[in-house]
Amino acid sequence: MIGQRRIGTGFDARSTADDVLAGVDLTGRTALVTGGYSGLGLAATRALAKAGAAVLVPARRPGRAAEALRGVPRAEVAALDLADQASVRSFAEDVVARGRTLDIVIAGAGIMACPETRVGRGWEAHFATNHLGHFALVNRLRPVLAADARIVSVASSGHFLSDVRWDDLHFRDGYDRWLAYAQSKTANALFAVQLAAFGAAAFAVHPGSILTPLQRHVPETEWAGLGWVGADGGAAPGFKTPEQGAATGVWAATSPRLADLPGVYCQDCDVAEPAPGDDMLVGGVKPWAVDPASAARLWTLSAELTGVDAFGQRGNPGRRPSVSWGGAERPSTVARSVMSLQKGANTPVPAASVRVELGWRDGPGTPDADASALLVGGDGRVRSDDDFVFYNQPAHASGAVRHEGKQRGPVVTDVLAADLERVEPAVEKIVIAASADGGTFARFDGLYVRVVDAASGTEIARFDSSGATSETAFVLGELYRRQGAWKFRAVGQGYDSGLAGLATDFGISVDDAPPPAPPQPPAPPVPPPPAPAAPEQQYAPPPPPPGGQYVPPPPPPGGPYVPPPPPGGQYAPPPPPGQYTPPPPPGQYTPPPPPGQYAPPPPPPGGPYVPPPPPGGQYAPPPAAQPPVQPSVQPPAQPGGKISLTKSAPSVSLTKHGATSGNMRVNLNWTAREGAARGRLGKRRRGLDLDLDLCALWELTDGRRGIVHAVGDMGALDRPPYLQLDKDDRTGTVETGENLTINLDFTAKFKRILVFAEIYDGADDFRGLDATATLYPVGSPPIDMRMDDCADASRDAVLALIENVNGELVVRREGRFILPPPGRPRWGKMAVDEAYNWNLEWVASRGKD
Repeated sequence: MIGQRRIGTGFDARSTADDVLAGVDLTGRTALVTGGYSGLGLAATRALAKAGAAVLVPARRPGRAAEALRGVPRAEVAALDLADQASVRSFAEDVVARGRTLDIVIAGAGIMACPETRVGRGWEAHFATNHLGHFALVNRLRPVLAADARIVSVASSGHFLSDVRWDDLHFRDGYDRWLAYAQSKTANALFAVQLAAFGAAAFAVHPGSILTPLQRHVPETEWAGLGWVGADGGAAPGFKTPEQGAATGVWAATSPRLADLPGVYCQDCDVAEPAPGDDMLVGGVKPWAVDPASAARLWTLSAELTGVDAFGQRGNPGRRPSVSWGGAERPSTVARSVMSLQKGANTPVPAASVRVELGWRDGPGTPDADASALLVGGDGRVRSDDDFVFYNQPAHASGAVRHEGKQRGPVVTDVLAADLERVEPAVEKIVIAASADGGTFARFDGLYVRVVDAASGTEIARFDSSGATSETAFVLGELYRRQGAWKFRAVGQGYDSGLAGLATDFGISVDDAPPPAPPQPPAPPVPPPPAPAAPEQQYAPPPPPPGGQYVPPPPPPGGPYVPPPPPGGQYAPPPPPGQYTPPPPPGQYTPPPPPGQYAPPPPPPGGPYVPPPPPGGQYAPPPAAQPPVQPSVQPPAQPGGKISLTKSAPSVSLTKHGATSGNMRVNLNWTAREGAARGRLGKRRRGLDLDLDLCALWELTDGRRGIVHAVGDMGALDRPPYLQLDKDDRTGTVETGENLTINLDFTAKFKRILVFAEIYDGADDFRGLDATATLYPVGSPPIDMRMDDCADASRDAVLALIENVNGELVVRREGRFILPPPGRPRWGKMAVDEAYNWNLEWVASRGKD
């Protein structure tokens, strides 16, 4: 054990962060505080900024962080998810690329007592987030750490409960949420011990017992039993305020008293003594949390898991850094990237494992893009669809190639990983492709692909793609074998046919594009009108309404008119009660007339009148005397007369299709495959007892935002938010499903609308459920999108994002399933909010009953 003895600082458990920073001038210094927008992290950020520091706050929810830090001077927010190694890498690379020197790093973000959750490569979430996330972050930030930088790892007395579980690090053999948290806190302490062994000024701190959002996964019914609350329901005696909890961290980050004590474990603004017992409220530190041998062992293991080790490989174990705040030597510049390859050029790849990063600068009107890899043989084609690695098939069966995910920020990155030593002999090359989502590659700024050594972070190759026009997919580069070694070639081959066309060239079967429309049969001949009984009774059809639209006559006396099925199985939505809507002619979509629209008069006495066909061969319905055909319960297939949004064609402009005004109906319909829906009373019937809710998050250009949903605000059409839900369908038996109406007369007021579906009852998740959303704009073909590929426990399905892009309303198919927060299966709407950064405040509802 390293020396753990109190040194007598004059501060104690009641001291605040402002107290310990009194008289400390941090002007010109930069601190990075993970978790710096909530709880004790927020208190630390405010205190550091008050002392003059600039504070960079990485956040999983940047919008919420920005709101919390409003008014804090020199505080800057950037996106980072510690549970996602690709996100850590992207964030760190952006900081390093800007050459921003960091003087303080407080690794304070974390999770506690969560339900069992797996992230990354099946890692247990506490260990992956609290330890591995910070381990990778600090290692990747080493190029911009000042020579006298302080690194503070926020641990906890929770480490009392567990040493590192060397034989079952990720709880494969039974999960315990408290032991998982405890192991991660021990790891936080050992991280500081080993950093100090490499010469860094690193310290671990126990902030004390504080009630903060960290406890969000622990039911309040358990708090009293854990000793967290007193009889009055308030915090128990001995608990600190967030300002007191932040004090030890900022003290360790700035105090000269720790100059010769790197690696120590601190509490109450002093060095902690060895724990006298097992009472966590008394505190102290257990020997396993400061053991040098365990620290070295954990470092080696963490480096293997994350693929990064900047201190162990290039550190100087003998150096003890000065902790003086004056005149410290700083790294002047960051190593430049290698020169970008020209199209067609190649270069050796000496690394055994690499990351392949697709990136571009984000900005207004920039589409999204997805990276993918195709493992092809000597014939230039894949062996099967299994050799295609992308967001919906993220790992090759061999484990050699993986899709690691996307990170958004000023530079958006999408990352693939390749373990070249594990690539099967039959695979000659790994083709690196990109597909645009919502536009062409001409709209991308700074598009590049680069290959990086996964172990060292060294850039091996880079290709900056430029000159794109109408391409919607690209082969940017390829990793290929040559005489037993691997090389990378810059390709730059574009496709106008999207990912579907690219994939087909390499032998991938594409099945999510809409099927081709079958040939339409010719319109049936229309018999001439019968001769009138007398000249004065001869019928002349009235002139068409404005715009030339023809509306056939209403039903004859004696019963309602039921139109025959349209040719080719074309589907038109059922008309509202009491309104007749003709079926559309072959290949032509005619929207239903709005209420009050002119229709011709009834036929004259003596029999129904059948008007002659209008000029141009427009379809006219057959005479009503024919036997009526009952409409089918399940609409037939829709091969024509509509727009289908798919992964290969995900967006469409409403404005360009003439949908600029009137009420646009959004319809949600669903079916349950056999055994998918639970059903009330144990019944399993198609759609019955399956209650899906249509919901919409909305944001207006004036900044107002909210949600319309069945257990809250149903909206309004004549006032904000200018969209409204129909009456909720509680049973799933209504054939027309659920409907949301959007008033396009207020297009200029919309910023964005996110349409999604949520399971309220009748099924555990979307596996086995088929949902179809259809938009019916006035004067434009209907737009539909289908979701039927859920593979996890998601209870929310994001259907479409409608955005105002420079005055043009664009619909984009999202096709994304969202998991609820851990332990909160009914809080899926909040998870959707967080995924799309709406930043609403959420409270529990009483449900529909």
